[in-house]
Amino acid sequence: MARFIKMVEMKLLYILVISVLVQPVTTLYSLTRLGYLKLPSYDPVTNNEVYKLFGGTAEESAYDPNDQIIYVVGEDSYVLHIVDMENPRAPKILMEHRFLQTDGKPRDVEVCNGRVAVSLSSPVEVYDGHVKFFTTYDRTTQTFSYQSQLPVGVHPDNIEFTNNCAKLVVANEGVHGKDPFNRFSDPEGSISIITIPTTGSPTERIAGFNQFNSRTDIRHVSSFAPNNDIMTATLAQDIEPEYISISSDGKIAFVTLQENNAIAQVDLNSGVVININSLGSKDWSDLQLDTSDRDGGVHLRSYPIHGLYQPDVIKQFKVGKKTYLVTANEGAVRQYTKEVDGLIWSDGVLADELGRGNLLNEIAINNATFVNELKTDSRLGRLRVSRIDGTTLYGLQKIYTYGGRGFSIWEAGSYGSPVYDSGDEIEKKNAASLKTIFNTDCAAWTNQSPETLRDSTSDNMGPKLNAMDVKSSNGTLFMAVGSETMGSVYLYVVDKSSITAELQTIKYDGGTGDLWSDLYDNNMAGNAYISDIRIIPMSQSPTNQTLLYVLGGGSGSIAIYQFSYRP
Repeated sequence: MARFIKMVEMKLLYILVISVLVQPVTTLYSLTRLGYLKLPSYDPVTNNEVYKLFGGTAEESAYDPNDQIIYVVGEDSYVLHIVDMENPRAPKILMEHRFLQTDGKPRDVEVCNGRVAVSLSSPVEVYDGHVKFFTTYDRTTQTFSYQSQLPVGVHPDNIEFTNNCAKLVVANEGVHGKDPFNRFSDPEGSISIITIPTTGSPTERIAGFNQFNSRTDIRHVSSFAPNNDIMTATLAQDIEPEYISISSDGKIAFVTLQENNAIAQVDLNSGVVININSLGSKDWSDLQLDTSDRDGGVHLRSYPIHGLYQPDVIKQFKVGKKTYLVTANEGAVRQYTKEVDGLIWSDGVLADELGRGNLLNEIAINNATFVNELKTDSRLGRLRVSRIDGTTLYGLQKIYTYGGRGFSIWEAGSYGSPVYDSGDEIEKKNAASLKTIFNTDCAAWTNQSPETLRDSTSDNMGPKLNAMDVKSSNGTLFMAVGSETMGSVYLYVVDKSSITAELQTIKYDGGTGDLWSDLYDNNMAGNAYISDIRIIPMSQSPTNQTLLYVLGGGSGSIAIYQFSYRP
């Protein structure tokens, strides 16, 4: 009885917290949750289902509108779950496909024209991975049939089909690490272009980046490392392609190069990377952000620092003949560790270490107050900044941090500055609506809650936007962006005439005060560690209403929402 009363109290508190924290923005659309499903991993010995935080069951997904099915891969669980979406209020697992550990880890999944593609990295991370092809799940026979596989580059991550399903494009990150002989290896990043014929087996071309090795205007992180094993890496080795967006005509792929703070353009007909464009930085002088996890709470301030955009996800839309790219500017620090690489180095450093190490060019900075803030933990001292950008012979004279703490809209081919940027809106709205969990994090530790972890990511990329989708539904262009660490979703409407974005609502669906382990056990963890977001337009929806689903990588969950219009 006592346990029942506690559960009721927790649920009432959960409802109260959500109603207090997330007031709808005074515009037209809100999100109503319809269904929620936790995905299990499986015990390799007993075969029993295992439900736990960070079970590695929900990393990437694909929606098949023909069958109203979501395919979800979890890289650490080696499982692909096939989820029924016919009734969004009660999603259910139809089947799970388990990959062997000798297959490598499943990284991404996409579906197109009756075919499911899954990218898998090698069990040895610095070796070539592969893509497996399957026929889509058959509801009648309850089967999911393997077709074929094709080797690709090292560490294939994001994959995307062209609209006509004739090509599959693969971003091969080429991650660094140790080989089986304990030697450091840094393979080249590349793009695989797989042609899928109507009959016969798929074929592949590899687009590399060697032709850009002499470019000095592209951020080349490894060239600054003091360790010879790293600093001799070419730009092609330094590049780690992250995410792909393909033009509607299937001719061009735009690929984010996150650590390099750039976007590559790939000609899919010739199979060649035709350009790389650096993205510059975001000036925070007239904007506000919270840069410290040791300032006692939420404190938004302006500083003369710059943020490298370093986008993760990239999407696009067209207005007339112009293509616009939308980027979620997560940020990324390059790190080499003893365990993975056999050596230790990072391009990131705490700002106060620059001051203590006499690495600042204080004469060029010419701002004693700012220099003092860089050495003060409650101001900028705890902020993770770059040790390689803004350097001169006499030390750093400009301070660059990681990520843009928001999103940007760019005109394709013109990257001098974004057409639109969200500025400091995300953190300001979080400070107003989600103050008790502002810049929080998700942890499996039993002694932490969203509230106790408040402000813990302020010093390191803040809300960390790493999931996004942009789709038109019934004549309205929607954009949904997710914060990995906070588990919050931001719904926007994009105005195609002015190329601006207006925030509609913020959705946070978890509890706040209880321990993460208790929240998970009581189905109150929400979308912890958001890893993927997909908008389902009316024309593809099982309810004939615009839907949105969110993957929680930490909570191992799928949450399904319906767009509600408020006239």
